[in-house]
Amino acid sequence: MATARSAADGAIALCPDVAVYWLNRGLCHFKRKDWAKVEEDSRRALALDDTLVKGHYLLGCALLEKVECALAIKEFNKALDLLKTSNLKDKMVEDIWQVLAKAKYLDWEIHSTQRVWKMQSLKEACENALQEHHFLSGTLVGDGATKEYTDQLKLLSEVFTKATVDDTPTDVPDYLCCKITFEIFRDPVITPSGITYERSILLEHLRKGAIHKKSSPNPNLKGTKQ
Repeated sequence: MATARSAADGAIALCPDVAVYWLNRGLCHFKRKDWAKVEEDSRRALALDDTLVKGHYLLGCALLEKVECALAIKEFNKALDLLKTSNLKDKMVEDIWQVLAKAKYLDWEIHSTQRVWKMQSLKEACENALQEHHFLSGTLVGDGATKEYTDQLKLLSEVFTKATVDDTPTDVPDYLCCKITFEIFRDPVITPSGITYERSILLEHLRKGAIHKKSSPNPNLKGTKQ
């Protein structure tokens, strides 16, 4: 690996305007999990040639390690779009789908945690405002509280409890999701082996000879179309 990196260093020193040289060195850093250098070299490569599938893949992986999920997802989607017109092997497609699914889940998890925190902060702010209102109105004496205040506090708690439940996303059953995209089916088809895929994704694999071409609509899942 050190030899490959040294060769890439030498190539860059001689021809710094060749995108593939930066990409090759980025791949060396990728194998060493040196994510800062992966990001740096992949950005240099893409600045010279924005059509490099592996460049977007490497940059996406580096961004995912920094938990910059939205940016990582953008890079992975760009790589998938470019793959449609490339002759790279399907293994690359599988690798990208795998990290894309990870990025999407992590992005959902982060936003879910943020929503819970914001809801709790808003609830506490409302409770403090309600308490201050009754204190200034003279309806609170020391640690005592009027029935009006306690009723309003209870109602406020019920409102936020319901809002939290409504805001909590439910898990989508695995059988409603494509095993390649991990997204809800829009047009599901089933292969002879009994596995269901999203039609457009399956056709893309068929074009590259990844899956047996014979498939038929899955009527049992047609009702799940969103």
